[in-house]
Amino acid sequence: MNNLDTAKCTLCSSKCTHSYSKDKKREYFICENCNVIFVPQQFYLNSIQELKRYEKHNNSNTDIKYKDFLSRIVPPIIKFIKPGSIGLDFGCGPGPILKDIFQEYKIKIEEYDLYFKNNSYLLSKKWDFIVSTEVFEHLQDPNTVFTKLWDLLNPEGVLAIMTSLTDYVNEFKSWYYKGDPTHITFFSKKSFHWLMSNKFGEIQFFDKDIIILVKY
Repeated sequence: MNNLDTAKCTLCSSKCTHSYSKDKKREYFICENCNVIFVPQQFYLNSIQELKRYEKHNNSNTDIKYKDFLSRIVPPIIKFIKPGSIGLDFGCGPGPILKDIFQEYKIKIEEYDLYFKNNSYLLSKKWDFIVSTEVFEHLQDPNTVFTKLWDLLNPEGVLAIMTSLTDYVNEFKSWYYKGDPTHITFFSKKSFHWLMSNKFGEIQFFDKDIIILVKY
């Protein structure tokens, strides 16, 4: 493995970073500015490798535990949206799990995924809410994606993100979440406060992995 002295933060672009942890496959850096932990670019998988990895994920409506896991994000969203709201599932994957869950609440949602449902026209529409579950930890340029999604929200719109926060991790070296080679960005609450620092809205945290952002 090549040792790195410095690496620019993939979230805020700060150079105030330092090596945080290493394992047999990768090195992890932490940013002093936004508190994100990230994997330097030299350890990224290419798009073909990523797709092969995603195709191995067995996430479907028949997996009750996974459905229950995703369902936890719905009540916090409903708390903030109005009746008749229409949303976007950003990074939905191959199966319509969240779409089916929202249909149980009589809420309409469309689906976008870079690899499985690349309906790019959906990224030019405005939405009452956007939900993105288990996506942000995969992003190489999370700030750009976050800003794009924020701009797609209507006023009083909701951006709901599910990703495991490092605030609740006792021992990073043994954290299961970093074991997935497609997981390259690990956020803390401070990281999301940094993302919202130049946005007009509010942020709330639910459980250890649900972030609700409301646009004013």
